[in-house]
Amino acid sequence: MARKFPDFLTAYAEYANDKFVPETFNEWSGLSVIAGALERKVWLPWNDTYSYYPNIYVMLVARPGVGKSVALNKAVDLLQEVNRKTQSLNILPSQVTEAKFIELMGHGKTYVDRSTGRELMLFQNAGYYFASEASNSLRDIFGSFIACLTDFYDCPATWERATKKDGKKISLKNVCMNVLAGTTFDYLGKLVSDENIQGGFASRILYVVHREKLVRTQAFQMGLSPEDLAMRKSYRDALVHDLTEISKLCGAMKATPEFAAAWEAWNPKFENIRQDMQSEKLQSLLARTNTNAIKLSMIISASESDDCVLRIQHWEKALRMLTAVNEQIPSIFRESKAAQGPRAGGDAATNAILKMVETGRATEGAIIAKMTMNGFNEANTKSILNHLVTLKAIARTEQGLQILGDSNNHL
Repeated sequence: MARKFPDFLTAYAEYANDKFVPETFNEWSGLSVIAGALERKVWLPWNDTYSYYPNIYVMLVARPGVGKSVALNKAVDLLQEVNRKTQSLNILPSQVTEAKFIELMGHGKTYVDRSTGRELMLFQNAGYYFASEASNSLRDIFGSFIACLTDFYDCPATWERATKKDGKKISLKNVCMNVLAGTTFDYLGKLVSDENIQGGFASRILYVVHREKLVRTQAFQMGLSPEDLAMRKSYRDALVHDLTEISKLCGAMKATPEFAAAWEAWNPKFENIRQDMQSEKLQSLLARTNTNAIKLSMIISASESDDCVLRIQHWEKALRMLTAVNEQIPSIFRESKAAQGPRAGGDAATNAILKMVETGRATEGAIIAKMTMNGFNEANTKSILNHLVTLKAIARTEQGLQILGDSNNHL
């Protein structure tokens, strides 16, 4: 059945735009529900043992009251409507224990692949997890739950675990997981921890950050007229129709020669930049950029048509979006380290100081006072400041403390 819109993402952006929620939040929420509709039913063959799948982990990051929940719920509502019509998706509850999470992931579904001209019955254990407030919904995530999500990102053909209670083996086949969650900056100290960076979970997340403090002017809402309500419903129904069509896509994707050439030119340049970073933790946080770029290209292609072809414009758009996300990673990492408090030791204190110096809003005395108020030792703060000056990471000037060079080198 023909689609109603030439591009689902563009149409969804128009539908979701309420002059309040950041446009990037709506855009990435739209990408997430497309990925949720696609699941593991489309793939990009890479070699005889590996394929890419269009699943993504998206984290909307902003201060409270900015619209994270509004963006997330509006998009997921469409996906839930698709599921009510097709009963084909596995949308997981936001409040769930690890044991229940794995149990629900075990509710696999079959689908028919007709892309090769033959009817093949295939099976997958796929899930879509969303949480409007990660600090509440993901509080049980730390520990083995993190390991599950880390493994599921790569859509393994087989995933197994033995239970602690009775030693029984839990086995999932053809796994696929999508995550869409919102969080505040305060929560990043737990999410982007050293443990999660080293374990690979933190690098799998796409952090969509909004820092704007602008108070938006809005008109008082008096509801919609019957005519406007009908138009709104008609538009939403068309979006649900197209998302349903996207959920029916099945088969291998293929790339045009232009797409392949663009990837081949970009990949070594990016890897040289990433591997030359002095911070190994930043290297780790950017390690999945290539994978995410290909995943995003697949989602953007599915947004536009059913032909499952990756074209140069899909690559260019994916790269623009991903570059904007990656530019926020150093500041996210710095803020997360600072948020870990005095117990995190010198690294937390150093990153908290660098963050304050980088903003240019504090004198040396103000920084010492702020650090002391947050529980850091005053003498230790002064020692770190002196050490950073000796290392030429910062400088004392008549205007106050200033960052020298790239502050990311000191993360």
